[in-house]
Amino acid sequence: MIKAIKTWHNRLIEYLLNEGYRNDPTYSCIYMKRFKNEFAIIIVYINDINIVGTPNELTKAIDRLKKEFEMKDLEKAIFFLRLQIEYLNKGIFYTSRGLYN
Repeated sequence: MIKAIKTWHNRLIEYLLNEGYRNDPTYSCIYMKRFKNEFAIIIVYINDINIVGTPNELTKAIDRLKKEFEMKDLEKAIFFLRLQIEYLNKGIFYTSRGLYN
């Protein structure tokens, strides 16, 4: 199981880099792609990914990933990497408040 996850992870990273995503120098799990005023950010954690971005780039990123990988879209995340995510009209709010004992 661990070998399969590592193989998938390596293949995903190679794919993202070939698609023009840049790895964040501070957080190695974050990959970003910008085009003019559009962007997509993909956060990779073991065998899970979370994708955020502007509507056009978000749709493109998801469609391309689904063509390359077998994926299940779990819709909007409420929790990811110990962060609570709240969707607002003008953006997204992340907090870790109340998640740590």
